[in-house]
Amino acid sequence: MANITLSMIVKNEEKYLRECLESVQDIVDEIVVVDTGSSDKTLEIAEDYNPKIYHFEWINDFSAARNFALSKSTGNWILYLDADERLDKNSIEELKKFTKNDENIAIKCIVESVDENSSATQSMLYTRLFKNSKAIKFSGKVHEQIEQSLIKNNYKIIDSKIKIFHLGYGVSKIELKNKAKRNLELLLKDYSVNKDSYVSYQLANSYFILEDNESAIKYYKDALQDNRLNNEFKIVCCYQISDFEMRKNNLDIAKKYIERGLRIDADHPITNMIASQIFNRFNDKKSLKFCKNALIKSKNPVGQNNIQNIFLVPKKIIYEGILQSLKFNSKNELAYYIGELKNENTNEGNNLEQVILNAYNKNNIKALISYISNDNVNEYLQIFEYLENVNLKLELYSNLYDNFRENPKFLNKFGSFLIKINQINEAKVIFETALNFTDYEDSTLFYLVSIYINNSEFDQIQKIMPEIDNKISNNSIFKDKFQLLKDKITPLV
Repeated sequence: MANITLSMIVKNEEKYLRECLESVQDIVDEIVVVDTGSSDKTLEIAEDYNPKIYHFEWINDFSAARNFALSKSTGNWILYLDADERLDKNSIEELKKFTKNDENIAIKCIVESVDENSSATQSMLYTRLFKNSKAIKFSGKVHEQIEQSLIKNNYKIIDSKIKIFHLGYGVSKIELKNKAKRNLELLLKDYSVNKDSYVSYQLANSYFILEDNESAIKYYKDALQDNRLNNEFKIVCCYQISDFEMRKNNLDIAKKYIERGLRIDADHPITNMIASQIFNRFNDKKSLKFCKNALIKSKNPVGQNNIQNIFLVPKKIIYEGILQSLKFNSKNELAYYIGELKNENTNEGNNLEQVILNAYNKNNIKALISYISNDNVNEYLQIFEYLENVNLKLELYSNLYDNFRENPKFLNKFGSFLIKINQINEAKVIFETALNFTDYEDSTLFYLVSIYINNSEFDQIQKIMPEIDNKISNNSIFKDKFQLLKDKITPLV
């Protein structure tokens, strides 16, 4: 009998399969490949690795396919991977060590995904290795899971440092939404017959991808009702609900859920990051502590209590730390975050430091501008708010204009700054430009109306009345304020 069986289900995986099989060929004794309808070279590639190939008619049920693969696996141990995953060669010895055990145990592995679009890293613990038994079955039509069966059969589940790299994460937003739509239909069918908390959790994730946030929050809250839900999933529920409520300005509710997440794992990076933002909104300096913890833990995620859905780019945390340090006038914290930025990019850190310290020259401004992109412009715009040198701010905004003339957030910030320095006509042009974009900032309308009233340009107010009506009818977060604005200006036009 084989000791370790690699158990796989595949369909049209010619892009990824070879590297997956290469990563395990020296450790597994049997390769079971179940194909659910490939039309490319997937099976031709698989043949190079002496597998047992089986065909399974797809019935919209991932667990059924997984269980069919298990039924064909003869090894003492099952390792299951997707084609776009690779076993880290540095984990081979640890994996071998576990498979010498005769007990009924299952091993959680670190599955590390890299978003090819943002270079952000996501890591989660998943059970991928377990002692083979006919009693063990996958469940769930989508996002199939094995742990319920393992627990039911008294398996001991152990965390490990075995690492599996996941390469297929950087798909386009359209592809991601299409997959979520397909999954949603199957998940809703599952939920109609089995209101399981894990299904609720996956429903929430699908709705979140589809940008139906209200439905997502409903199912995250539903999942949290079950104390048996794995802690790593509870944490995701907590920080997603908290982030949603924070964006709606329901800060007390946001704080309640993030504190619940912190009680589960005080070192979770995303939870700390959102806690930092919430406490910052309360003007509470504790935000700095949470921000620093988020940065430290995002850089060093490996530790058995914090391998849960890490998806943070350290630079984003650094910018947040700089902002909060400026807000709370904390020189020590500012020095720390500038130092961290220098570690990421020496020139960017040095030039930003000179600008913040008002010790800049023309070269510093030119160099700093070169590091500002669509990925970080919002953070820089907030940093500029704390600069006291008006001439410096005007020079920065003016130099950025050519690159961000189609960015409504930038235009709104630039226009509001121009108002502050009494360049009203220039501000009006900027705000009118911003209004050409569908995702303009709500405050752009308020600024424009104020300028038009001061200039007695009532015909211009009449032109933007449909925009104000649209904000009211579409339940803008400032709906009530727009209604008051309309009531105020209607007599004028």
